[in-house]
Amino acid sequence: MTESAAGHWVGSSGGSGGAAGAYSQVVKKAFSQRRKTVRNALSDFATAQDLSALGIDPRVRPEDLALEDFVRVANAVAGRED
Repeated sequence: MTESAAGHWVGSSGGSGGAAGAYSQVVKKAFSQRRKTVRNALSDFATAQDLSALGIDPRVRPEDLALEDFVRVANAVAGRED
């Protein structure tokens, strides 16, 4: 496991459950279609308001996000699954 700069633990195993599984799903979805904003690319996981609450500008493109941003979204998604 690794600790992100956001201070939350995300497993490094490729499992499909928990935060590690959510992280994998979020990253795949973010980059699955070209030229999408984060709001559109991650609409299956979070609303624009959700992203803003996580400190992420929903108008940016996924390639402009830091790894820690993806970790925050994944942790939020994993928290809803529990």
